[in-house]
Amino acid sequence: MLAVEILSPSSRRTDLVAKPDVLARFGCRHYWVVDPQTPGIRVYRLVGDADESGEVVMGEATFEVREPFEVSFRLSDLTR
Repeated sequence: MLAVEILSPSSRRTDLVAKPDVLARFGCRHYWVVDPQTPGIRVYRLVGDADESGEVVMGEATFEVREPFEVSFRLSDLTR
């Protein structure tokens, strides 16, 4: 399962602090948090019973993952 969240100023703390734990309890294996202002994306993965924050990709960098499916794109292309 994959959940993708778009950050807004009013939900930033919830999306980065509380929500990863809640999604982990429900077995969500992948959680991506997209920050359109940076632009940036933070990847969380379920490891055991807890989410671990993985890579943070920002700006002109290319976001690449193989799970839960293979995808690759430049973050700056999201905000054009």
